[in-house]
Amino acid sequence: MNNWLHAVALAPAQAEEPGVRFAPRRIDETVKSRRVSAPNKRLYQKRRHILAQRGVVVTAVDAHIVQAHVNKLCNYGMNYSMIAAAAGCSHMAVNEIACGDRTYVQRHTADRLLAVTPHPHPHQRYVLAVGAVRRIRALQAIGWSLGAIAKEAGDKRELIAKIGSHPRITYARWRQIADLYERLSAHPGSDKRARTWAEKRSWASPMAWEGIDIDHPDSVPLLDVEHVADVVDEVLLQRIIEGRHIHPDADPLRGPERAAVIDHAIAHGWLRARLAAALNISTDGADQALVRRRRELRKEAAA
Repeated sequence: MNNWLHAVALAPAQAEEPGVRFAPRRIDETVKSRRVSAPNKRLYQKRRHILAQRGVVVTAVDAHIVQAHVNKLCNYGMNYSMIAAAAGCSHMAVNEIACGDRTYVQRHTADRLLAVTPHPHPHQRYVLAVGAVRRIRALQAIGWSLGAIAKEAGDKRELIAKIGSHPRITYARWRQIADLYERLSAHPGSDKRARTWAEKRSWASPMAWEGIDIDHPDSVPLLDVEHVADVVDEVLLQRIIEGRHIHPDADPLRGPERAAVIDHAIAHGWLRARLAAALNISTDGADQALVRRRRELRKEAAA
């Protein structure tokens, strides 16, 4: 690239208002979004055109696509700091993109931001509490009281109870509840009051969340999964096992055939990828289903 092109890329446009382009910007809601002036935008587009003619790959993408994704994450309850931490970019960059201050975004930054989901990330200090709340309620639905959950977690009951009153919690707290859920969800508790309390509020059990991303705010449990008939459709079961069944929608397989497929997978040593395809769930969900069912079988064998 010659010196003229480099100068066009770096020098501010002469027609711009002095101090606007490179003035430091406070991050608050009272600051108005600054726009790229027409002369500077024409210079940028001219430079892109010349580079394209020379076969140079342009690494900038339209900021509106990234802005829409960032705003969607904010609607879920995430803030700019959470998004920036998960994407590995600066808080300033996320703020400017969300406010519409940027017309273009570098591709590597755009790819990182578009890959961010509401699911908790280890680099985040605070995460959405929705997954932890659902896990606690699911444990209550199978007979675990808040006191028993707190005891298993080695924490105070009040702290566990407060999780449901905050939209965000620390990542460490979320990790603690997630690990506890994996350990207790296959073992029903003995507190009838907790079970009744959850039933009155239609809180989903761990079985209803199986194969579903419990941390995503848009996820919906299969509340009728435990109330279907116990009669297995042998024809449907055979089609599922042979891989000839086509799921009519995006919902996971439900009903007694689900349990029969899991038992068949354990008996014949299926890998989690094959079970995930059969049940129409994620590989992580299939892995959880296999672990939970094996625990139940060991418990039945020991009884």
